Amino acid sequence: MSQQPSLFKAGELKNLARQFDPVSHVAEGAASYQAEQGKTFRTGGLGDVHRDPEAGHATYLAYRDAMDASDTPASTDTPKLRESYEAMREHVGRQYEHMTKPKEQGGMGMTHEVTSSDPYETPAHMAEDVRQGRIKTFATASTGPHELFTDEENDKFRAVHDVFGHASIGRGFSRDSEEAAFQAHRQMFPAAAHAALASETRGQNSYLNYSPENTFASQEGRLVGLPSWASKKGQTPDRRSPYKGGDAPAQPAPEQGQLFDPADHPVRKSVLSDQMQTIGQKRREDDQIATSVQQQQGNWDAQYGRKRA
Repeated sequence: MSQQPSLFKAGELKNLARQFDPVSHVAEGAASYQAEQGKTFRTGGLGDVHRDPEAGHATYLAYRDAMDASDTPASTDTPKLRESYEAMREHVGRQYEHMTKPKEQGGMGMTHEVTSSDPYETPAHMAEDVRQGRIKTFATASTGPHELFTDEENDKFRAVHDVFGHASIGRGFSRDSEEAAFQAHRQMFPAAAHAALASETRGQNSYLNYSPENTFASQEGRLVGLPSWASKKGQTPDRRSPYKGGDAPAQPAPEQGQLFDPADHPVRKSVLSDQMQTIGQKRREDDQIATSVQQQQGNWDAQYGRKRA
């Protein structure tokens, strides 16, 4: 007898991290926006992106220390960071205009509604709304003000990030999906805006997903800057970063040429512990999907395993 086919196709297993099919008209809209800037919008591999836990925890530590230093001479709220936020503000406005402008005028024709409570129970519900040409976002007025953006500007950012960052690549709001959304949306901003975007996405999500706080950090009264490595596409902290191996202090910085040995930092191991990995429902979403698939595949193999003639 011939071997029974696998319950799951290779492509389905490869894209386990995806929680819904990418919304095609959004990917097309992002591509047309990028074309106007003389750039491209690439989605290849973003369905498989996972957040490196050590990098996530290192980003949390950097974000936490920057928050603690906000009222000291070591504050990361610098003129350069504010310039990055101004660049981000400008391009969020451009993206929002492209997203909401009528189709006959070259836009995507989407509508945006701000709600006083979380509008979606699941990422799939958001995706279905986006397929119908609309997006809803949780009001900044309900969650707390931003230090620099007005409530309206921050609401616009939430809309374009959910549409271009998440819906375009079929990723939800788990720790891994947030990393993929950052990498997708980062393409649509100039380099000058990357530091601000990294703080708003990678920084905030690392503070939520890779720390005992398990909450978003308050953005009122301060802007938080991250080390330059945190705004790059890759996830690896600079080899000389005091956060490379775990919970090392930000100051003083290591001497030139000195490297931190990860083995010297017990926190490196705790990052990978079950407790750290299971804090919060959002970060468990992808793990539950993978576990379910493995169980179903096991059941299938047990019933229809390889048989010889």
